[in-house]
Amino acid sequence: MIKKRNQQFMAVWVMIVLVLASCSSKDENMASKSSEGGGSSTSMKRESAKEDKQPAADQGRKMIYTSEIMISVQNVKKVRSEVEQLTKQMGGYIVESESLSEEEGQNGGYLKIRIPKKDFLVFTKKAGELSSGSPHEIINGRDVTEEYTDLEARLKAKRIVRNRLESFMKNANKTEDLLAISKELSGVQEQIEKIQGRINYLENQSDFSTVTVHFEVKNIGMKNNEELNTWGKSKTLFKETWNGLVHTISYLIIALIGLSPVIILFMAIGGAWLYLRRIKRSKKETKP
Repeated sequence: MIKKRNQQFMAVWVMIVLVLASCSSKDENMASKSSEGGGSSTSMKRESAKEDKQPAADQGRKMIYTSEIMISVQNVKKVRSEVEQLTKQMGGYIVESESLSEEEGQNGGYLKIRIPKKDFLVFTKKAGELSSGSPHEIINGRDVTEEYTDLEARLKAKRIVRNRLESFMKNANKTEDLLAISKELSGVQEQIEKIQGRINYLENQSDFSTVTVHFEVKNIGMKNNEELNTWGKSKTLFKETWNGLVHTISYLIIALIGLSPVIILFMAIGGAWLYLRRIKRSKKETKP
């Protein structure tokens, strides 16, 4: 009798845990949808004046900052090297880089950089000062505090459910109970890892801001520019002329080979006509 009551009691607890896990899963789906559609974002455009400190409203909140800076330079390699050194000094790192090949006097490129959030505005200010003219800058900020707080609460609830399932598994005697609890425990653990991964991503994006520095070449000396343009145009014209000549010769060879039966036929007809005409002319000359 006591054993039967224990089995009934265990079955009731398993049903309660399954209901809690199901409700938690529904809450997770609703929260994920709200986090995808929600979240506030701010955008600021500035030319030169910037603050050196993070806004006071950011304190205690999870903010993700991104920035796009367009700077005008005369020597891309020099300014690029200075930006890379500035990145290392501030504890940042480069995640993406592109260098445009020099063609007809034009070159440039960009650097995508991750900078600690505390030095984000200082870095953008110093990078903008490397421009030979007024830099163009766009700063975007996204507040993910609500999503981050919700994820922490869901993670805590999932861990509680996991601990209960583990304790039930230790006391379970029937094979079907063990299988049911094990299956539910596996699903809860998967949800915990998914939530933890999202939390880690938000922490990384919040702790390090993303800055993309674009290099635009301007004010190149007229003499050097003309020399580069002349040389580039000469190479282009030579290539086009050579390609056109090769194409023409190739086309003629293909035409001769492809039309050879027709050409031979016309040559045979023409030869026969000339031969007959010559014979006819010779007969006229031999007549008295």
